[in-house]
Amino acid sequence: MSKYIFAIPKQVSAGGIHVLSFQANVPREVPERFVSAVVAAGGYPAERVTAETKLETPAPKATDEASITAVAEAMIEIVALDDKSKITGSGMPRANEVEKLLGRATTRPERDAAWAMVEA
Repeated sequence: MSKYIFAIPKQVSAGGIHVLSFQANVPREVPERFVSAVVAAGGYPAERVTAETKLETPAPKATDEASITAVAEAMIEIVALDDKSKITGSGMPRANEVEKLLGRATTRPERDAAWAMVEA
């Protein structure tokens, strides 16, 4: 088994019925059959992250209007792809897809505020 790490708390759906939970900056062992799902969700091999290179991706505060607008624009782009694997059951783009597109972490309040803008 290999260890992987995320900069933010993350839950990764793996194998259809398994969910792997990660705490921010805490390595976790990942069975080899789930490595591709973890990497696709933004996980990093823990051995590549040292104390000096600790993952730091602070998310902006939900009140940052420019940040919320950027998240909303990313969400619109994801919805336009018409790829159901990138959308939750409620129709909102998946957090990991938004974060991949933006290249940074987001918070739930930030995504909620952005989604409200998209739906308005």
